[in-house]
Amino acid sequence: MPAPLSPCLFNEDVAATAVHALRETDPVLCGVIDRVGPFRLTPEKDLFALLVRVVISQQISMAAAKTVAARLKAATPRGKFTATALRAMPLEEIRACGLSGVKAGYLKNVAEAARGMRLKEFPALSDAEVTARVTAVKGLGPWTARMVLMFGLGRPDVLPVGDLGIRNAARSLYGFDTVPPLAEHAADYWAPWRTVAAWYLWRHIDTVGVTEGLHDYPV
Repeated sequence: MPAPLSPCLFNEDVAATAVHALRETDPVLCGVIDRVGPFRLTPEKDLFALLVRVVISQQISMAAAKTVAARLKAATPRGKFTATALRAMPLEEIRACGLSGVKAGYLKNVAEAARGMRLKEFPALSDAEVTARVTAVKGLGPWTARMVLMFGLGRPDVLPVGDLGIRNAARSLYGFDTVPPLAEHAADYWAPWRTVAAWYLWRHIDTVGVTEGLHDYPV
């Protein structure tokens, strides 16, 4: 019998429980919560569209990612990201929207693999199972899988420790210069609500203007 899935952060009661727990366990993060305000995670029900936006947003600013995403969406027949539309688009047409050749190729890979990934099954899968399906596609790594888990499925205990925005926030707030102390702190103080902690770290970057590095999360 499969293990029960973790609670979903799209449920307001679950989210409130998470924020309360983080307030109690981490005084530094509590200060961020007070400054930023309520936790808001808007569900992205179209997982294919989320994958497309995550690929676009890799290693560029949010503003640039939004511009590219808007151009690409406008170039599709119905103004919507679908596997069928991206499979039909020539690679050069995708690149003309502002994507590198590598990223354009990754989007083609996602479009070709969409049927085999069986995205509709993702809500019933464990975090590990979702990660395995996502990372089986060339060009999609653990960071992409974590974005799907967080923003597409509302999984509560996901932390993209290698994310530049997260690392910049951790350096600003805690003085962590490398990943190991961040991961250790997250396990000790934030589990099982690491997704919520990550969300507040991203918002910290926004509110205090820490500009070193990139705002690496979906557009």
